[in-house]
Amino acid sequence: MSLSIVTRRDGRVTILELHGKVTLGPPLRGFQSRARRVLNEPGCSGLVLNLADLTAIDSAGIGGLVAIHSSASRRRLRVVLVAVTPRIRELLAITRVDALFHFVLDEQSAVREIRESRERGV
Repeated sequence: MSLSIVTRRDGRVTILELHGKVTLGPPLRGFQSRARRVLNEPGCSGLVLNLADLTAIDSAGIGGLVAIHSSASRRRLRVVLVAVTPRIRELLAITRVDALFHFVLDEQSAVREIRESRERGV
């Protein structure tokens, strides 16, 4: 299985639901391209990445997450990760990438966190 991405919106927050593997090659390029498009949309207030069905991520995929975070930060937007599996969370911790992201259990909490941070101007 490669990677499929389901895109949804909740107001001005976009949710990308990832299914499969984020690995070097077309899956990663497609994921990064979709995320960049979302972050460049007028009125976008943040990005939620639902990783519940992410089965694998390699070092290139982790680098892709960092690039997405950097792109969002330049636009003063937040990226929140949802339903990260223990194995993926461990990989993010080992590489110290976990410090860049906020982790929540469900999409509603992620959307609420992004909205509240925008209201506070954070």
